[in-house]
Amino acid sequence: MSNDKQMSEQPLSSAVSVEEEINPHKRLREDSSLVLPSDLSKLSDILDSLSSDENSIKQAVALILQKDNFKTAIAGILVPEIAGLRSEIEELSTRLDEMEQYSRRNCLKISGIPEEKNENTDTLVLNVFNNIMFKQKQDKIALESISRSHRVGRPASGRGPRDIIVKFVSYRDRAKVYGSKKNLKGYNNNPSKQTARIFINEALTHKRAHLYSEARALVKQKKINSCWTFDGRVYVKLLGVNGKKMVINSPDDLESFSAGDNIPYSSTPKASANPRS
Repeated sequence: MSNDKQMSEQPLSSAVSVEEEINPHKRLREDSSLVLPSDLSKLSDILDSLSSDENSIKQAVALILQKDNFKTAIAGILVPEIAGLRSEIEELSTRLDEMEQYSRRNCLKISGIPEEKNENTDTLVLNVFNNIMFKQKQDKIALESISRSHRVGRPASGRGPRDIIVKFVSYRDRAKVYGSKKNLKGYNNNPSKQTARIFINEALTHKRAHLYSEARALVKQKKINSCWTFDGRVYVKLLGVNGKKMVINSPDDLESFSAGDNIPYSSTPKASANPRS
């Protein structure tokens, strides 16, 4: 008889025993038919009698928690479960963030375009793309390439112009614009221009935008060489002539840089696949 067949014919009880070995408290909570010793049986009856009185239950719990041995036993049951739930929540939060970022895949954020009365944001961004950024006629972005655009937030006096979010019909046009944003340097550094500087960035989720902000702060502090984003991911380049490029996934990845180290210790960010130098 093969090993596979032997494994398939193993009784269910063996699988249960393994689960009990891993988490013996789970089986105790789920199977109320287990035979309890007489003293525990009496305690069970007492707890059943209190189940309809909320105040009595609270008093009983407070009394139990006064006993260190009970407190330790309860902690031994709850702490691993709470840690498991926290891990699940973090994983779900990460997945939701990835889904939200993917939904912004065709979007860009344009900052610095002056606001106008009764403005058409499609016209404003197309002017930046076609008349400031692109130098050749074949690189022009058509109106049909923009799905929609709008200002972010409500107008506020005393503040600069609100950002504009642009959603492109295709990722290809979005990538063309984002890849040409370096052409704005000449416009932004021109002393004769009358408007504010214009910047183009990816439309990041709140979590990734905060992470990118922290990375830029480290660049200003000269803790890392540079940082940028590509397809919603935050990248950093370490100090040195041949500074390594890395993907930053969480604030923990930046902790060692804040301390002045050049290699993260809490987790090792992946090497960058982005060819940017």
